[in-house]
Amino acid sequence: MGELDIIALDGGTVVFVEVKAGRIGLSGPGPERPALAVGARKQTRLRRLAEAWLARNWSGGYPDLRFDVVGIAFGEGSTPESIEHIRSAF
Repeated sequence: MGELDIIALDGGTVVFVEVKAGRIGLSGPGPERPALAVGARKQTRLRRLAEAWLARNWSGGYPDLRFDVVGIAFGEGSTPESIEHIRSAF
């Protein structure tokens, strides 16, 4: 069905984090900002995965939810050029 990259708690909020990485200088949607590559289809898939995870793993009622995106942009080496964290991305 898919995978969830990171599931975390921020106080009483369950946070589902999608991590996107890309190389600066390559063509594609927003290579300098890989977080922008999380489009409508991916968001829908992540919501479905989150619902399935909650149904299997959460028994404390319906929690507050948040979907964040972390984008990691690499240059020529293996050290990130930038890391962007978008809280409540969708």
